[in-house]
Amino acid sequence: MTVELPHQPIFINADPTRFSQIVQNLINNAAKYTPNGGAIWLTGRREDEHAVISVRDNGIGIATEHLPSLFEIFTQLDAGRERSQGGLGIGLSLVRTLTELHGGSASAHSGGAGLGSEFIVRFPLSDEPSATALFHVSDPPARNAARRRVLIVDDNEDAAESLAMLLQAEGYDARTASDGKTGLRIADEFSAEAIILDIGLPDMTGYEVAQAVRQSQRGKSALVIALTGWGQKQDKQDAKLAGCDFHFTKPVDLKRLLAILSDGSVDPAA
Repeated sequence: MTVELPHQPIFINADPTRFSQIVQNLINNAAKYTPNGGAIWLTGRREDEHAVISVRDNGIGIATEHLPSLFEIFTQLDAGRERSQGGLGIGLSLVRTLTELHGGSASAHSGGAGLGSEFIVRFPLSDEPSATALFHVSDPPARNAARRRVLIVDDNEDAAESLAMLLQAEGYDARTASDGKTGLRIADEFSAEAIILDIGLPDMTGYEVAQAVRQSQRGKSALVIALTGWGQKQDKQDAKLAGCDFHFTKPVDLKRLLAILSDGSVDPAA
């Protein structure tokens, strides 16, 4: 791994923890998809009125037709699944979301399969701070305070934790559970106002969880969203019968998911 940084400091107005998450996710992504003996280059530079971070590798590369979808949540390319160690590619969606929260942008480039990849994030420059200046990006308010508490039930902990981080970045109070029984317990203790359910859970199905939620006093008014890899017509009907308000098939557009959490404006049949 080669690191190249500018000789002079470049200042941006950023939350240090989230900035670290952005860079860490880009490096982890490059490491996952670069074979042993490969190379990764981390570069920082100034371009006009932006600070630019680039993470480039000589790994498996990306086919041109796949570039536009890379930053969608739950997207993972088939060619990289054997190297993914069970992850769902959520890190790149997190990168884009956190970068945009800072007023920046994220992009991906590749010459094609086998030709390596480059991911670039850009942040607006900030004036040089005084010695006592503090860097912090405040949490944005949740889009709908009535549905601020969100529970994610998914036995893939990478998926659950990453989605929780995305929602927290949008101002929601998000919790996770890896099985149905734990999810029901947390939903009650947490007074969850929205529950995002995977269907294929280890101890009970997401449909059974949804039914149990609806039988509880608090759960009657909760927003229940099925988020699963099962997307046939029958799957959607089963979700509706179980008490789910919405059914989404992975990968899901984060903006559409946020719209549901905000006001339920998306067509349930989508």
